[in-house]
Amino acid sequence: MDENTWQTFAKDAPGLPAEVRKESREKGVWSRMHRKVRDVDIWVVAVRGYSLSAGGGTTPVAHVGVHLRPTHVTPGLPNICLRPRTPLGNFLKGHGVRWGFGPGTADARFDRTYRIYSWHPAQALPLLTERVRADTLEHADNGWWLRRGTLSVYPHHSRDKASISKDRYNAFVRLAKNLTGAPDSPPQAE
Repeated sequence: MDENTWQTFAKDAPGLPAEVRKESREKGVWSRMHRKVRDVDIWVVAVRGYSLSAGGGTTPVAHVGVHLRPTHVTPGLPNICLRPRTPLGNFLKGHGVRWGFGPGTADARFDRTYRIYSWHPAQALPLLTERVRADTLEHADNGWWLRRGTLSVYPHHSRDKASISKDRYNAFVRLAKNLTGAPDSPPQAE
């Protein structure tokens, strides 16, 4: 497969990671694209729908799920969820309340911004290297999930694969490789 070509994929295509298969079957999916870059499979699933507002009306919504899986993944990786902290969580953490706020990385900016969820924090924290934290802070504003060796990112203000910049895709590829222990290679020109 040409590494510079996006191709559509079917929701039941063989070999899809569970996360991609599940999201591909959602109601409102209007685009499913796949591409391989530097030994990382990238699946982009764009979903459109409506959310109910408090007044009983509906508001159009759209989101894009970017799922990345390197060809070479270190076995036994822990599942990790990184989510932005809420204002209340930041306030309480800043005032000495530690219960229920999860492990930290000793990177003050990162720890103020994200909450780390994992059943295995002793295995998860070493994966959050300085490069992973920097790429997350700069490009993954909405956090990410690492499940079964597949990284899932849901960037803010993205409507389709074209609304995500090349720099962001490169950062997501770096994140996936750094989190899964896959060897990295330099970005290729598009």
